[in-house]
Amino acid sequence: MSLVRTIGVAAAALLAMAAPAFANTLIIGGGVASVTCTPSCNGIIGGSITSSSQGTATGSAGSLSSSAADIYTFNPSDPATEAAALNVLAGTNFTTGVQTDAGGVNTLTFNTVASWISLKIGNSTLFLQNTSSPVTLVITYLKAAGRAGAGAGFSHYTEFGNEVPIPGAIWLMGAGLAGLGAAGRRKKAQ
Repeated sequence: MSLVRTIGVAAAALLAMAAPAFANTLIIGGGVASVTCTPSCNGIIGGSITSSSQGTATGSAGSLSSSAADIYTFNPSDPATEAAALNVLAGTNFTTGVQTDAGGVNTLTFNTVASWISLKIGNSTLFLQNTSSPVTLVITYLKAAGRAGAGAGFSHYTEFGNEVPIPGAIWLMGAGLAGLGAAGRRKKAQ
């Protein structure tokens, strides 16, 4: 097999590892909304936020799920207070996050490399953990009268933390491909 063909096969394998084609869908608050994460994310379920004001929160820790996320009600809904609520639920240690206005829409699609995301939906907030990077979120809000959590749509989302690290094996494979390319050029020059 030629060196060029070997590099092409190795590059295809690298792309397959770097961009998995799967996604998972989380049901929010028992059906208030759904979030499809490509490649993947987890939602926080259980736990509680019993008090939250001016960036403080108390309650109990939740757990992670790849198929559901619970909604939590607390005020105000600013980056510091959302960070405090996330710290209680997930055991993180954020002081603030970067908030983006969504304008009360019923559907929302965005990409992020943040390790945690909060979504303000109706009167409540949900928290997602990014388990791949980057992740594309497609959120659909089922704004039905009388439904728990029904409100004015997506108010905003807040991103917390840095990019999810790319596995070391991908970097090593990339370095190997670069070495093969350099060796091929050197051999061709001779």
